[in-house]
Amino acid sequence: LAGAPDVAPGGAWAVASVQSTDPSMTRYRRRLWRFAPADAGTAGHDAAPWPLTRDEGPWSDTAPAVSPDGARIAFRSDRGGSTGLWLVPSDGDVPVPVGEFADADGTPAGRPVAHVWLDAERLLVHCARRPGDTSASAPVVVDWLRYKNDGGPGPVEPVDTFWVVRPGAGGAAPEAREDVGGGTAELVPDRERPGAATLLLDGAPQSHVDLADPGHLDFAYQRRLGHAVDLLAPARQPLRVVHLGGGAFTLARYVAATRPRSTQQVIEADGALVAFVRTHLPLDPAARVRVRTADAREGLAKVADGWADLVIADVFAGARTPAHLTSAEFLAEVRRVLAPGGWYAANVADGPPLAHLRGQVATAAASFGHLALAADPAVLRGRRFGNAVLLAADGELPVAELTRRVATDPHAGRVEHGRSLADFTGGAAVVRDEDAKASPVPPPGTFD
Repeated sequence: LAGAPDVAPGGAWAVASVQSTDPSMTRYRRRLWRFAPADAGTAGHDAAPWPLTRDEGPWSDTAPAVSPDGARIAFRSDRGGSTGLWLVPSDGDVPVPVGEFADADGTPAGRPVAHVWLDAERLLVHCARRPGDTSASAPVVVDWLRYKNDGGPGPVEPVDTFWVVRPGAGGAAPEAREDVGGGTAELVPDRERPGAATLLLDGAPQSHVDLADPGHLDFAYQRRLGHAVDLLAPARQPLRVVHLGGGAFTLARYVAATRPRSTQQVIEADGALVAFVRTHLPLDPAARVRVRTADAREGLAKVADGWADLVIADVFAGARTPAHLTSAEFLAEVRRVLAPGGWYAANVADGPPLAHLRGQVATAAASFGHLALAADPAVLRGRRFGNAVLLAADGELPVAELTRRVATDPHAGRVEHGRSLADFTGGAAVVRDEDAKASPVPPPGTFD
């Protein structure tokens, strides 16, 4: 079945949303197909229909709209876990999200329900927010007009908004460079994955984001944090997650993609970095992610007691974790925020003689009943500087499955727990605020 067609300028070709059956999912899905008149082949293609969005997945692509210059097609899709507005070049490529929609105070605009091109550069987008839509993100807009469709004073629901957006070219992640609070931020496109890019801060790799596939985690330590997200609850069950340190929002994107309807708070101290990432690597407009600019510990203090199923700490300033985020007093705040059965996951960077890592394990052991540590064997042996992921909880952790996943990763690692982890700590002292130190400076050449 084909529906909702749109015709290119001059009538040279058309695009439509075509329905098919996915036998593996026992459900329908839709993809965009391009059609040409039977007597008119198009450049690079014959007159036979061919798919514009051919990637595999359970999502559906609908409502195509061809730009006035015929170069791009805007469409709605639930790829990434929730309905958003996407863009694909008219000759086919990797789809990318158009942008984010939120009011000036961070209130989400809701889901896009209609869109039309105003000219070759701008789209008019109608968003509808209904009760229960509580996500938030930053606008990538040049103008907006808001009205309340049922009138009356004060805030009311539902709320509809109209946005004029100027999307990027699509098809590939942008190259960008800008001075931010923590140094120089730079986006380097991934040549092997169109639509993906690495965020560097002062030349050090900080995050990797794949706009077309937010479920892809490129860095080994991020995959290990992703294992925590996967194992904490049954597949696709929504979670409440606090991210301390935003970076390029890689883990927030992963949670939104793999656990739709999750509610997330990201606390990032560098407001200029947040603006840079939002501009060049926008979040899924329908993801329930609220980003706040604040120091991680100060922002954590404002989170309600027992709110979070998972707290992820991945905070670096100048490639070092600040001292006040390494202490027992900090972990007391983490425990306050965690719901019963909640987990704490931290990215800890250290090198020989591993004094910082041992201290972090000892500090977590004084606060939680069960721990696991995942890292490259060479890092655990103190042979090189690297990242270790520390998991902590009051209840039993799924160590066997975590070990299997870490061991079979493309960058195989090892998991320490129980007695072996206690031996690894080697009697290290619990870190207190008064004697806390920032994590070590990475040695020269670490990121070469």
